[in-house]
Amino acid sequence: MEEVIGIRRRDHVVRLTFASGGERLLPAAMEREWPVSHGPFDSKLWDALLEEKAEVYALRELTALESRRDHTRAELMRTLEKYAYPRDAAERALDRMESAGLVSDERYCGSLIRRKQQTCGRGKLRLEMRRKGVDAQTADLALDAFSEEEELQAAQAYAQKLFARGAAREKVFRSLLSRGYSRGVCLKAVHLAEEDTLED
Repeated sequence: MEEVIGIRRRDHVVRLTFASGGERLLPAAMEREWPVSHGPFDSKLWDALLEEKAEVYALRELTALESRRDHTRAELMRTLEKYAYPRDAAERALDRMESAGLVSDERYCGSLIRRKQQTCGRGKLRLEMRRKGVDAQTADLALDAFSEEEELQAAQAYAQKLFARGAAREKVFRSLLSRGYSRGVCLKAVHLAEEDTLED
């Protein structure tokens, strides 16, 4: 057995430091039920606990995370691994959540588009999806529901706000580009917004 000389509990993880100089991470949710103390550490016992119980605890973590907002599968996997759950247990827990319809990359994409389609273009939305681990095909299918007309209307509305504040044409164009709108959409939106501003 190894000798525990340091215990640090922080951010869903318990970090053990051993007299040998090594370290081990344990899921804090599990360690609360099977507390570790300074002194001898039974690694075989903990390996058995993880094999038997980690999936159940990972499901609890996933349920809590999903109750706050939608996440992608890749995002949830990263979180469980950060919380020190074994990858195989995390995969099984995620499979169960997906089978029950409680985790869905498609639903995450739809939610993201609904929240941000008034302020972000397709380029930025696609980048955010990829950053969260959504595959290209799923991202493209989700963005198909965000029509070019809707995107142009949102870009035009944002451009009009900037013109109303006295922003110059070039600044409005650059601002739209930074929000993920294509050059073509930016040019059309600026032109239409300018026309509306002049009419007013």
